[in-house]
Amino acid sequence: MTARVGSGRVAALNFANAHHAGGGYLTGARAQEEDLCRYRTYLFIEEDLCRLMPRLHPSLLRLRYPMGERVAFYTQTLLCRSAGSYALEHPI
Repeated sequence: MTARVGSGRVAALNFANAHHAGGGYLTGARAQEEDLCRYRTYLFIEEDLCRLMPRLHPSLLRLRYPMGERVAFYTQTLLCRSAGSYALEHPI
């Protein structure tokens, strides 16, 4: 995922696990959803772990699993980066 400052909005589609927030992130799985958890500024993790990480976005604490069919969660502000990426001077 790449973007230039001033190029407009960027979207990332998370093919999420419908039963567990973060999929297999906590057990070391390496699929698309788990990689998003590794590279983001906050994590989709199980509700009991949310209490241990108070910096999580409040909307994550309200998510209910399992998700129904045709359900989507929207996160308005999200900073993604990977090894070797540049530092952003302004949010995209």
